[in-house]
Amino acid sequence: MENMDSEKEQLQQIKRWIQENGMSLVLGVVLGLGGVYGWRGWQSHQVTVAENISVEIHVIEQLLSSGQYEQAAVQAEKLVKDNQGSLYADMSRLLLARARVEQGQMDKAVEPLKEIVADKQSTFNAIATLRLARLYLAQSKLDEVEQLLSVSVDSSYAYAFEELRGDLEYERGQYAAARTAYMNSMTLASQDTDTQFIQMKIDDLPAAE
Repeated sequence: MENMDSEKEQLQQIKRWIQENGMSLVLGVVLGLGGVYGWRGWQSHQVTVAENISVEIHVIEQLLSSGQYEQAAVQAEKLVKDNQGSLYADMSRLLLARARVEQGQMDKAVEPLKEIVADKQSTFNAIATLRLARLYLAQSKLDEVEQLLSVSVDSSYAYAFEELRGDLEYERGQYAAARTAYMNSMTLASQDTDTQFIQMKIDDLPAAE
């Protein structure tokens, strides 16, 4: 499916994010539980949890890479269940959605993404919104795509939203609008972003009359 080649890179970003931010996220909880746990004990516990989750994510990633999509989905569903209300649950939902996409089960892939999108405070809200919009686009649910693209988004994802807006306009046959969106995406992309694929989309647009 178009744009799904970015999954591996995003999984790596997620794992790096855990390593860099996991402890800061639990700091507030730690301060509130000072009378129950010592700082070092709680810190050690959280490091262990993060490490275990990282290992499980790696296992699921390997299952996906080897084509064992149903087993990957089962493992991801378990992670969601075991980590309800945490960022780990949303990470697991992303993996579950990918497994369902690989199985061609688009309707099932939509559900875990919708759960993340519904939580505006989720760390992975923008990623889930993009993936859900791509699924809807593949199903020709263009009104749903437009609705998802209407939300404000962090600047780091703005170029991806504009690229997808270009895809939406292309599907509608609005080639001038698609070109504008793709050009906006190129402008918004950071210097280290590979924009060759966006340029290809621009080059493939019908010539303006």
